[in-house]
Amino acid sequence: MDPLSVASGIAGLLSVALRVGMTIGVYTNAVKGASKDAQKLEREVEAFTFVLKQLGDFLQSKDAAHVVFEPTCVLLVATNSCEKELSDLQKKLERHSKGDKTARLIHMLTWPFTDKENKDTIDTIHRWTQLYSLSLQTAGW
Repeated sequence: MDPLSVASGIAGLLSVALRVGMTIGVYTNAVKGASKDAQKLEREVEAFTFVLKQLGDFLQSKDAAHVVFEPTCVLLVATNSCEKELSDLQKKLERHSKGDKTARLIHMLTWPFTDKENKDTIDTIHRWTQLYSLSLQTAGW
């Protein structure tokens, strides 16, 4: 698989990550004194999107033109897995903000994750950030 095909997968993942970040951002901006958990998750997603942007730039550069990716390479497998998990996270965030006006207001005042769920999500996104960052370092970027 060529770098541009992989870059398009990364672009799709970046799109999902940006939507997740925006949804969390709406919560943290709307709720005065939003939980530190929500703020931590927002920062982790921001760091992840930054690394994804860098990786996308690298994959579209002439430095990556000679690279060939096997369908089973870690980068491709991780991208598919990551996109599914982030999409599931986005769906949970969206479900939490649906309903009538009163339900949405109540939901905006509560964070949809337990402390453990939030910590696990932050840890998972942090691992993805490290994986993609390591990919860039390995490539010399």
